[in-house]
Amino acid sequence: MNTKVPALWWQWLLAVSLIAVLFGLVMVVAPGLIKPLSETAYNSFFADDRYSRLSAEDVAFQDWLYGVLGATMVGWCLIVAFIAYYPFRAAERWAWQALCIAIAVWYVLDTGASWLHGVTFNVLFNTGLLIAFGVPLVASRRFFVPDYEHDIAA
Repeated sequence: MNTKVPALWWQWLLAVSLIAVLFGLVMVVAPGLIKPLSETAYNSFFADDRYSRLSAEDVAFQDWLYGVLGATMVGWCLIVAFIAYYPFRAAERWAWQALCIAIAVWYVLDTGASWLHGVTFNVLFNTGLLIAFGVPLVASRRFFVPDYEHDIAA
């Protein structure tokens, strides 16, 4: 297909991925800034006020886990940003397919694990991210799927 995806859709994907990169960086360099999320996750497992009494070692371990998770998020979302800016923007079919598959696999696994462990806030957070990534993917489908080629020519 010799067409380009409208700027709204690739810019939307680029913006969401860069916001996620920033969030991931915060997880790496300043995990204390996401303390409300940490406390909410912790309280999904423990009914008492245990989070406020974590030892320095527990906090260090938690910060390390957030660092690893944040670094993974930064890497993954930089790839999404790159794909959005170059091949997705140019309507290369593989880019749309790769983003759809990667986001679907992430959502099912991450949200499934969160649901299984009763971490409802993460289920909601993931669903918000799925919508943020999904809207431009669904809206731009006609630029990538052959059945919709006649719509592009019109």
